[in-house]
Amino acid sequence: MEKIKEIISENEQIITSRQDSKIFFDAIFQKTKPNSELKKAASEYNHIQKVPPCQFTVEQLKNEINKSLEDIKQNRIISQNQLENEMALW
Repeated sequence: MEKIKEIISENEQIITSRQDSKIFFDAIFQKTKPNSELKKAASEYNHIQKVPPCQFTVEQLKNEINKSLEDIKQNRIISQNQLENEMALW
């Protein structure tokens, strides 16, 4: 019972009706396996948590894009195959 009070307190959960109360307590005490929707949601959440936030500001990204566009205009580009061949020599 103490654990339940702790969970409610920590997350500031408000159980507003008997139905909400039943759903909440069933979720804590029943030993049911997660369904496919819950597994999918958990997987997506875990993936999001592993993806680091963008390391650049919007202005920095714009600058990088502009540099790339200038490289293309100046023909300072190589193909994927050329890059892979060069990397193989590293």
